Amino acid sequence: MSLKLSYPAVIAFISIAFTANLARAETLSLPVVEVTTLAKAVGDPRAKSLESRDISLISVRAHAPRQHTPTRVLIEGGLHGNETATTEFVQWITRRLARGEGPLIPFLTNGVQFDLLPAANPDGGVQGQRSNSRGVNLNRNFGVLWGLSRENPGSASFSEPETRAIRKLFQNRSYTVAIDVHGYINWVVTPSAPSQLKATGYEPNQAKLAAYAGWRQALLAQSVLLPGYEVKTGAELGDGGAFEDWAFWGQGTLAYCLEIEDPDAVTTTQTAREELFKRYERFIAKSVKAAVVIARESGLTTTLAAKQGR
Repeated sequence: MSLKLSYPAVIAFISIAFTANLARAETLSLPVVEVTTLAKAVGDPRAKSLESRDISLISVRAHAPRQHTPTRVLIEGGLHGNETATTEFVQWITRRLARGEGPLIPFLTNGVQFDLLPAANPDGGVQGQRSNSRGVNLNRNFGVLWGLSRENPGSASFSEPETRAIRKLFQNRSYTVAIDVHGYINWVVTPSAPSQLKATGYEPNQAKLAAYAGWRQALLAQSVLLPGYEVKTGAELGDGGAFEDWAFWGQGTLAYCLEIEDPDAVTTTQTAREELFKRYERFIAKSVKAAVVIARESGLTTTLAAKQGR
């Protein structure tokens, strides 16, 4: 059995547990964990939920990273508020990073910083619903293929404060990799194919076209780590305005949606739950390794560096 906390208690726990890590990180050479809110991180008090709830942002980096400007990875959960296991999983990843455990740790020592949004839709989390408090599916509200959706995509792309807050975060911090964690279907959802975007009049640049082929192939190849999984795209599912399409085609970030299984449905012990999460952690680690290489070889790294002013 796992410990179940109310949504406000979960957010309070994040702040208390990881702020404590700051005091001991320097003396023990543990990763440095910084807990803030998205609004504070981007310097915009409007970067909150529709009901003015803070969106927690946790950053984890090595105590002495090898490069001044880090390669950044974003791991996001809870964009659908009723998918509580996705928030739990991102919290679990954060604890593992903070303790210096797991296959993501070598990336820290090589200059990678992890930013984590455990609960990207805090209103939906409190209310136990998929959408935000206006009834908009936030994962249909981003700016690529917007409007191609069977669910409420909002009145326009980025009509919702939660998606605008995430956009602001990308404007402030360029990400090489971004993983949007959802549940509970056995899918990895990659960015949509160039042909699916060209039908809407979008013309991707050469760096993105080069990166897309390698990224899609890498995710297909590593899907063997997740038996029973299928690799899909948002466009073929009829899910326009998805995070991974906007992050990749709009921002040049190697992104995907990872659908995790519901641990309450497929595990009966805490040990089994941990093993399930470790399987997804290994998948994420392998994808980050592939993404760093693909970004460099395709020219996306140069584009990101220019955005960061390096």
